Amino acid sequence: MVGKMVQVVKVAAAAIFVSVLLIFVCAFFAYKLRLGSAQITLLVTVIYAAGSFIAGFGVGHLRKEKRLMWGVCTGIVYFLVIMLISLIVSHGIGNNWGAVVRNLLICAAAGGIGGIVG
Repeated sequence: MVGKMVQVVKVAAAAIFVSVLLIFVCAFFAYKLRLGSAQITLLVTVIYAAGSFIAGFGVGHLRKEKRLMWGVCTGIVYFLVIMLISLIVSHGIGNNWGAVVRNLLICAAAGGIGGIVG
């Protein structure tokens, strides 16, 4: 069981690396195009979904059974790592718990879909 969780964490780490690269690219374009906060929030949510999908896809490819479960687990691990990074960088979440729950559900769903496709 521990070996399976290590695989989930490795795939989630790779997805986070891809997400960080996408965030830097989007930050550059947001600066150049002077995007508003609503547009930036949408881009970040899409990046979270893409990262979770990639993580779920990777785990679904590694695990041949219970791919939905593993994809959802990977999406949740991805979200928790992103949340931990966010807490360290910004020293808190703020009062926007609705967005936190929304992003958790999006990451879990995208990871599950990635797991099924993988």
